[in-house]
Amino acid sequence: MRKQQRERFQALRSRELREPLTETEQQELDTLIRVIEEEEAVYLRPANERIREETRHIEEQNAAIRNLLAREQKLTLHLQQVLEEATREREAIKTELTQILNSQHMTSGAGK
Repeated sequence: MRKQQRERFQALRSRELREPLTETEQQELDTLIRVIEEEEAVYLRPANERIREETRHIEEQNAAIRNLLAREQKLTLHLQQVLEEATREREAIKTELTQILNSQHMTSGAGK
């Protein structure tokens, strides 16, 4: 935006705050606002592209993390099942050992 346009924009904005603009002035102000918005869009385009790329990258990372979390939850469930099975087997071994030792104790005690 040229210096003359900026000055005209400021003048119209100042007047608009004090009193209503004429229809022609309002149209001129609207046109100047569009010019500013277009210039801002051009200026901000690289930053917006970078933000979109960063957002895409973060979304990909989030998807990968969600996948890892699901795998970890599945592993946790599997390990809980293995631990429960191992605990049952340990108890079964303990029970059988107790039975063997008790029967051996009874047999050796009965012979005396």
